[in-house]
This record gives sequence, C-alpha cells and structure tokens, in this order.
Amino acid sequence: MKVFITGISRGIGLALAEAMLQEKMEVYGTVRNLNNEDVNGVKDLKKQFHQKLHLIKLDVTQENVKEQIVQHVPKDLTLDILINNAGVYHREVEPAIERLSRENLNDSIQVNLLGPILVTQALLPYLMNSENPKVANISSILGSIQFNAAFSSSYDYRISKAGLNMFSKNLSLEFPDMVTLNLHPGWVKTRMGGEDAPIQPQESAQKLLKVILKSDLSQSGCFYNLEGERLPW
Repeated sequence: MKVFITGISRGIGLALAEAMLQEKMEVYGTVRNLNNEDVNGVKDLKKQFHQKLHLIKLDVTQENVKEQIVQHVPKDLTLDILINNAGVYHREVEPAIERLSRENLNDSIQVNLLGPILVTQALLPYLMNSENPKVANISSILGSIQFNAAFSSSYDYRISKAGLNMFSKNLSLEFPDMVTLNLHPGWVKTRMGGEDAPIQPQESAQKLLKVILKSDLSQSGCFYNLEGERLPW
C-alpha cells in the first residue's frame, strides 16, 4: 500500500508516517524545509525506513505545487491513500475581528485550504490507479459551524477549516468511487496544539490510521473524530 502525507516534519504528520511505515506501507512524505532542526525526527525515520520512506521538499503555498510533486513520484505510481495533514494555526494571536490581520488570514487559507485542494488535484491521476483510493483531510472540530455555539475567536483558522470541510464534501460527490474523509484528530500535544493538550501525537495517529483503513464508501463525504464518531458540519 502506498501513501502520500503532507507535513511530516513533526507532530501528527510525523506520527502518521511512522505508524504507516510500521504497517509495512510505502510513504511519500512532504517537508517544507529539509535543513531545519525541526526535521530531525524525519531524518531518523528515513534512516530506519530508508527504502520505504520518500521525502519530498514541498511548500503547499507555492503556485507550482503540481510540478513539485510530479517530479518526485513515479509516473506509474498507484497511490492508495492521500492524507492532507499540513496545517498552520496562529496560536499566538487568537484574533478577534479587530485584531485579525490580512497576513494571518491569507496564510491560514493558503496552507489549510488551498494546499489540500492543490495537492489533491495533482495526485488524482495516481489515486485513480488504485482499486480503493482514499483521501483523508485532517480538519478540526473548530471548523464545525454547528459546534461553534459561543464566540471563541480564531477567525482565520476556523474559516480555513470550514472551507476544507466543504472541499471534502464536494470532492466526495464528484468522485463517488473514492473514499473522502474529513477527520478531527483531537486536541493533540504538538506545537500547534500546545502543552496543555491531553493527546499524544502517536495516540492520535494510531486512531486516525484505524479510522482511515476501516473506512468504506458509505462513510465518504462525512466528518469524523479520531474515535470514528460522526461529527456535525
């Protein structure tokens, strides 16, 4: 089984890559900058799974996403699973409307919404080679309109994840023979989630992987948490 995961330098992405490699899957993983100290975990993983882990330098905010991907994957690749994991959260700002900056809003939309759309667009031909293709978009419960019952700021992040949710639903309707999942990974102890988060990346990754592998077409176009429970839009 061959998998493509964006944003594996740390956190949930790194844990997902490791979990899938341990399950004997072949992983194509993207990293924005291979020279940062942040990618030491990925480098260790590459040493351990040298033949099964393919690292791709990719910045999902750049216009030539497709060109960057295509030059690093085999032309005849059969891709079974795509996980759009790369994301950004401007935690230090927590902006109300009067503090919401164009820069943060643009960055959140570029990374959390446009990135997954462009990566999926680039990899669709490879997914169509699979007998059971799956796309899993790592969203957030903060993108649920129904659950946003009281003001809690984070306009840029919430808007970008709500848009990702719509993309997932639309993709599932256009490709009814491909499983498209929208997943909330829980509140995870990562740079994005913060030190107070109760879930370790490895736990989230293992549960997400279980949900992805067990999913079928009857679940396509829906929103789930890491326990496999359906969430409202």
